[in-house]
Amino acid sequence: MQFAYKRLRGSENLVGVKAVEIVRGPKRRDKLPERDILRLSVLHGCFVEIMNDTLEEWVDSFCHDFNYEREIKVWERMAACYLRCLANRRYSVEIKRIIFEILLGLFSGADSSDLQKGFDALPRGPGTRLYAIVTEWLQEWQNKLGALVEDELSDQKAVQQLMEQSTVSSITRAK
Repeated sequence: MQFAYKRLRGSENLVGVKAVEIVRGPKRRDKLPERDILRLSVLHGCFVEIMNDTLEEWVDSFCHDFNYEREIKVWERMAACYLRCLANRRYSVEIKRIIFEILLGLFSGADSSDLQKGFDALPRGPGTRLYAIVTEWLQEWQNKLGALVEDELSDQKAVQQLMEQSTVSSITRAK
């Protein structure tokens, strides 16, 4: 996720870290299973307009992750919120980018002041929609979907941590 921040923001400070200080870790594997390549293909298609990179670059990036499967799950959760937010809307690429950046921050543990800056950069309509969708998704996951997950422990912990961080609940939508 930090590498995605670097690609989006260049040299700006991000979540308390200068983007230029983020370096890619060593390559930990040469290949991924087909099922994970397919998952990455869907994620790439979801974010290609914002990330502007190739599927091969995505696969290579995940080959560097220590626990790439967990990272894919985080991106899938982020994609679920992103797609819900964009459904039946015609947002500009810039609005989509801001929505993506907010979700990237939320799902990678940015503090609430960084997230608030993202929400403040959005017009009220998309910002209110994103806030409602993320809140709804977190509650839905915690109350219903989490119970359907086979490897419940790790997924439930991840969602619970998002809830406990209360980054969504600490963000105001009033301008």
